[in-house]
Parts: sequence; C-alpha cells; structure tokens
Amino acid sequence: YFIHGEEVEKLALAIAYRRKKANLTQVELAAAVGVNQSSVCQWETGSTTPRVEMLPSIAKACKCEIGELFIDGEEAGRSDDPGICGATGNVGRYEGGI
Repeated sequence: YFIHGEEVEKLALAIAYRRKKANLTQVELAAAVGVNQSSVCQWETGSTTPRVEMLPSIAKACKCEIGELFIDGEEAGRSDDPGICGATGNVGRYEGGI
C-alpha cells in the first residue's frame, strides 16, 4: 500500500499536529520511531511519507490511533506555525530548505 495524493497532505498535517499535541519535538519523535529528525521534518512537510509499517510506532509515540494520522487537515489544525522545520505558512506549502 502506498500513500499518495490527498492522503499525503493529510498525513503531513496530522503527524505535525499529533506530535505537538503529544508535546514531542521532532527529535523526540524521531528517536521513538528509529529515524532521524530530518525524516520527521520531511514527513511533516509532505516531501516524503513514512513507510506504512512505521505508522503504528508513530501513532504510539504520538499517543493516538493510526486512523488519526489521516484526519482532515482542518481538524488537524492548519496554522501558520513557524515551528515546523522553520516553515512559515501552511505545512503543505513549505518551500524552505532543511
């Protein structure tokens, strides 16, 4: 199963939202699931997606159900939060570098 299309943006927004709601930094989430911070940043911007088999670990670390990683972006709290990889504006519209 591959995550693509609209699901990528939903997943990106939801991972960032759920991570913050769990009071985790990108570094802490990365350590919890066995990846580096750069990977989490890329997931949150939608430039890459986590492997499907990683979703249970991500959900567990974020203290949510796997299905909550695919909620609508409106519910995930679209914001102009500059705390996501130094981005400004909507997470799905990130244009900065790492």
